[in-house]
Amino acid sequence: MRPGLTYQVLFFRDQKITSDQYLKFAKKWGGIHVHPFVRGLRRYPEILEVKKTETDTYTFGNRWHTDQMFAPRPAKATLLYAKETPTVGGDTLYANMYDAYEALSPGMKKMLEPIRTFNVGDGNKRSAKYGNRENRYKGASAKPKVPPKGVKTNSQHPLVRTHPETGRKALYIGVHTQELVGFSGEEGNFLIDMLRTHCTKEEFIARFNWQKDSIAIWDNRCLQHYAVSDYPGQRRRMHRITIKGDKPR
Repeated sequence: MRPGLTYQVLFFRDQKITSDQYLKFAKKWGGIHVHPFVRGLRRYPEILEVKKTETDTYTFGNRWHTDQMFAPRPAKATLLYAKETPTVGGDTLYANMYDAYEALSPGMKKMLEPIRTFNVGDGNKRSAKYGNRENRYKGASAKPKVPPKGVKTNSQHPLVRTHPETGRKALYIGVHTQELVGFSGEEGNFLIDMLRTHCTKEEFIARFNWQKDSIAIWDNRCLQHYAVSDYPGQRRRMHRITIKGDKPR
């Protein structure tokens, strides 16, 4: 799957496939990672339906993030298949974390290299509105669930991650990042906010305009993404599959 490593995100139009075919294709990229907080489809629990109806007030993924970053072994890749799209809007933005890292000064790179982050999936202290799953999915069609016993939903990871297949370094940070290990709250918040702003500069971003039957596949190890919420009163329905990953290093 070299094109995915080269370009970080791949886009395909006019892919009229069944759920069985979609799953079969996804498994070529690795084992399936099941979301701990949201139920999948009844017949296909590995497929998460990301849906916003005409009356929903919550948009799934409407903050800069990388999927499942709170897990000890976060998802390495995500596939998203457009089943219904609004007439206007509903794009997804992608931020290149290789470029964000490489744009830093040598001194900043050296300072960030040893830092570890603490990341959570529930109980987000930096966002009261989205802090826990009960608040997060209010006004949404998503079906929240309690994580299975033994599933860990908070983890420490390196702030600068080395991609296991390309060997390139990337910033590894997102909405799940709560603290910098060994820093005071004030210091950590300052650096986290600064890096989040830096990572999402316009020069690092690509934008995909969804059409029905489009598929996107991206590498969570070197990208952040963001679902744009600009289609009030319209439907958007996507099928998402995430692929198991390794422990970040």
